[in-house]
Amino acid sequence: MQRRGDTPVIVLLTDGRGNIARSGAPGRVQANADAIEAARQIKSSGLTALLLDTSPQAQAMGAHYLPLPYAGARQLSQAVQAATGASQHGH
Repeated sequence: MQRRGDTPVIVLLTDGRGNIARSGAPGRVQANADAIEAARQIKSSGLTALLLDTSPQAQAMGAHYLPLPYAGARQLSQAVQAATGASQHGH
């Protein structure tokens, strides 16, 4: 439940290598399909997301993308602030 004036932002840090499906079964093919489906669900929910490191899921999620390891603490902080600001202004 969202409180008035709060802007929820989902921040995910991942290597982007799915290896366990939602069912708990091992297998990269199903794990990747599950990850893309979850990303699309987040996008359709209208939530703001910031994904650190994995471009394909960021695109499916409609998330901001910040590649690692090239980002330090300052860049991470700025990316989270930008994601929050963008969601407050309807971007």
